Amino acid sequence: MTKVIIGVDPHKLSATIEVVDRREKLLGSGRFTTDQAGYGAMRVYVKAWPDRIWAVEGSNGAGRPLAQRLLEAGEHVVDVPAKLAARVRLFDTGHNRKTDALDVHSIAVVGVRTPTLRVLKVDGELEVLRMLTDRRETLTRRRVETINRLQRLLSELIPGQAKRDLTALQAKAMLAGVRPRGHRRQDTPPDRGRRTHRTHHDRDQDEEGHRGIEGHRPGPRLTPHGDLWNWACSRRTNSGRRRRHHPVR
Repeated sequence: MTKVIIGVDPHKLSATIEVVDRREKLLGSGRFTTDQAGYGAMRVYVKAWPDRIWAVEGSNGAGRPLAQRLLEAGEHVVDVPAKLAARVRLFDTGHNRKTDALDVHSIAVVGVRTPTLRVLKVDGELEVLRMLTDRRETLTRRRVETINRLQRLLSELIPGQAKRDLTALQAKAMLAGVRPRGHRRQDTPPDRGRRTHRTHHDRDQDEEGHRGIEGHRPGPRLTPHGDLWNWACSRRTNSGRRRRHHPVR
């Protein structure tokens, strides 16, 4: 039985495979899901070629889950760079159309024509280091995004005071000194004396208007709650009566 190359175009929910020999002759193809049932059906399908090599595109990216499952099952897996497969598809017939069938064919051709592809191996320590590195990169990226948003907010509130290495305590201290426009403290209002003087003056005017001149009828109450209409009616009713004249003090 001759050795065959199984090109794999992996996706999140499916994987397309193509089986070719050393002369790039098509021996089989299929599309399988990436769940447990689809993975089992794919393994059953390729049992007809016991001497096989899996050429997985992007084994460090989208094809990593499938490549790791194949390695755990004892399969021989090589990594096909996506740029190399795209270059083969560009110079092949089909006007560089990107479909699953053309993609998996270019991956299988790369597996046949490139003997220096990186061979994947199971390495537990390397996997642990990779997971720690990915986690650190994620946390670093999240912190940079948070700092950028905070710097943009501070540039709007406090122009010209941006700080390169900003911490949470420093940002809190900077924001503590910012007051909204028109904000006044309740304890010491700036116009306290003026408002007190105006209040006393208004109170004197109201008392004088209520008291009126001694011996005369008080005038109308020109206040927001004064009844000017009733006063005018009383003046018209009493206009025929004899008025008493008292000296004005």
